[in-house]
Amino acid sequence: MKLTSLGYALLSACAYSYSLMVPTIGPWLIIPALAGFIFTACRTGFLWGYAWGLIAFGIVLSDTAYTLYDLSQGESVLRALPALLFIAYMPLYSGVAAKIIRLCYTHIRIAWILWLVISLVSTGLWWYIGYACLWITGVCEGCCILNPLLALVDVPLIAWMHQYISQEIVLFIINGMATMLAFCAIKSRAYAAAYYSFIMLIFLLPLSQHGQCPAWIKKILVVPQAHHITGNAHVSGHYLKRVFEHYLKQQPQIACIILPESAIYVPQEEMLEACISCWNTIEARIILGSFLHQNKHCYNACFAIRNGHIDYTHCKQHLMPFIERHNKTLWWSAQWYPHALEYGPKEQAALQLLPELTVIPTLCSELFCQKSLPGGQRLILALCNDRWFGREYTKELLFLTARLQAMRWQRIIIYTSYSRNFFICPSGAIYPLLCA
Repeated sequence: MKLTSLGYALLSACAYSYSLMVPTIGPWLIIPALAGFIFTACRTGFLWGYAWGLIAFGIVLSDTAYTLYDLSQGESVLRALPALLFIAYMPLYSGVAAKIIRLCYTHIRIAWILWLVISLVSTGLWWYIGYACLWITGVCEGCCILNPLLALVDVPLIAWMHQYISQEIVLFIINGMATMLAFCAIKSRAYAAAYYSFIMLIFLLPLSQHGQCPAWIKKILVVPQAHHITGNAHVSGHYLKRVFEHYLKQQPQIACIILPESAIYVPQEEMLEACISCWNTIEARIILGSFLHQNKHCYNACFAIRNGHIDYTHCKQHLMPFIERHNKTLWWSAQWYPHALEYGPKEQAALQLLPELTVIPTLCSELFCQKSLPGGQRLILALCNDRWFGREYTKELLFLTARLQAMRWQRIIIYTSYSRNFFICPSGAIYPLLCA
C-alpha cells in the first residue's frame, strides 16, 4: 500500500505542477491532481503529504527559488539558503492538511459529512497557501502562483461563477469536485472515470467569456525596455525619445506611452530628472516605472510625465519578501538582500491616463498579493516587472494571476510587463495592447 500511495503522490504532484506550468492542459489535469492529493492523504498522512508538496510546490517554485538565489549577495553556498528554506517550508502545510484529512477519513463514518469536512480542509489548504502562508516573512500574505484556479482561468464556467459568487466559494466547489473524484477512485476506477468525464463535460459548457474591447486601447503604447543608468542620463533619455518619436510617427493616434515597473533605474534623483527632461517635446502622456530617491530612502514608484515634467507620483505600497523588504522574523536574510525599499504612503489618488480614462495605478505585487485595491470600480493600470524570472511559465503564471484578479474583483486591468501586455476584461477575456 505504501508503494501504491507513493505512486499516486508522485503522479498527482507532477500533474499539479504540469497543470500550472502548461495552462493549455491545466483544465484536464488540475482536478485529478487535487483528487490525487486527497486520495494519498486519506491512506497515509503527514509524511506523504509533505512529499507531495515538496514535489508539486518545488517544481513550480524552482524558478522563484533560483531568482532568490540569483538576486542575493555573498558566498555562493550561503546564498542558496533562503531559496532552499523557502522550498522546504511550503510543503509543511500540505503535510499538515494531509494529516487532518487522514484523521477525518479514519474517524468520520457518515459519507456526506466526510465529503464536506475533507472539501473544507482542502479548500482551507489552498486558501492558506494563496493568502496567508508567508506570514513568517512579517506580513500575512500568500504565494499567488500556487493557486489551483490558475489552471482553470480559461474555463468559461470559472469566469461565469466569479460573476455571482466569491472566489473562496469557487475554490470550495473545485475542491468538492476533487474530493468526490478521490472517493470514486477509492471505491472503483470505473466510478472515477465516469465522474471525471462528467466534470470535463461541465468544464466544456459553452458559457462565453464576454468582454468588449474599447476603442481607446489603440491610443496606448507599451515600451517594454529596461535601462540601468549609471553614467550620462541624457544618453538614455534621448534614446528613449527617439523610440517614442518613431512610434508616434507611425501611429499618430497614440496618446499614452507606458514603461513597466523598474524600466529606468538611477542611483540619484537628479539623473532621473535629467533623463525625463529630454522628453520635453513629447506631447503624449508617459507613464514610467522607476525609483524615487528621497531623504536617503528609496521607493519603487511610477511617474506620470507630460512635456518632460512629472505631474503624478505613486510609490509602491506592497514590497516583496527578502528582495524588497526586511523583517524582524527573518532578520538574518538582510545580509543577502541588503537593498531594502521603503513602503509608499497608503493614500492613493486616481491617475488621468487619457482625457476619457481615469485609472488606479499598481506596481507588480500590489496587484498580485493584495486582497483588494482602492478606487471602487475604476480601471486598474498594472506596471509589472517579470524580468526577475528566467522561465516563461512563471511569467505566464503572473499573467494568469492578473486575469484571476480581474475576475475576482470584476474590474478591468490594463496589464503591462516586459513579456505580456494585455487589456483584461472582468470575465478574464484578453485583448493585446500595442507594443514597441
